Amino acid sequence: MGDALALAASPVGAYSCPQVCRCGGAAEWQFGDGAPLHVLGIGDSIIAGVGVREHDLGLVGHTARLLAETSGRRVHWHAFGKIGADTHDLLAGLEAVRTVPADVVLVSVGVNDLTSLRLTHQWRASLTRLMDELASIWPDAYVVLSGLPPMQSFPLLPQPLRGLSGVRARRFDAIAANLVSSRSRAIHVPLPFELEPDLFAEDGFHPSEIGYALLAGEVSRHLARLPL
Repeated sequence: MGDALALAASPVGAYSCPQVCRCGGAAEWQFGDGAPLHVLGIGDSIIAGVGVREHDLGLVGHTARLLAETSGRRVHWHAFGKIGADTHDLLAGLEAVRTVPADVVLVSVGVNDLTSLRLTHQWRASLTRLMDELASIWPDAYVVLSGLPPMQSFPLLPQPLRGLSGVRARRFDAIAANLVSSRSRAIHVPLPFELEPDLFAEDGFHPSEIGYALLAGEVSRHLARLPL
């Protein structure tokens, strides 16, 4: 059923996003004082901060700021995001970031695997490989996998494509959550809310500043449970 939906949802790629603001400024910075804590973000356009003007308003920067406030640590953060990246792109790009220190690796991936018609078993296999590689490169870090968004809420996508994409996103996210549950230093952060219009950027596909703040708050809430 899910793989059949992949075929039914094949026009997703035809709906290209309108031009939307992209981050300026540094993709690395630090917040707070105290003992250092390193946060590394890798992934797709969410890590790249598409939809906001500055990186510190995106997911990684905003999460780092909240983490500095709650932990009392000096949080150094780096964001390595690529627009359109899927699991294969992330695997190919790990060599370029393997020397970056990380206590937390924040990952956003999956939507582009979905829109490129990856089947569920292919998604499971490629995500497993990615998680294995991350654990090998940063064995002492916590890997935080951001859940797939409820794509049935995306204004850009017309019906019935929006609904079909939502079904697929739920299936992909369930696979991700199950995969992460067996790993002691990995957590999955689901998005337990529907996306209202003000949470989207003008393109109707990426988060707005408000959307990134809400997502960062959810990630930070999960990070607060870890012994960092």
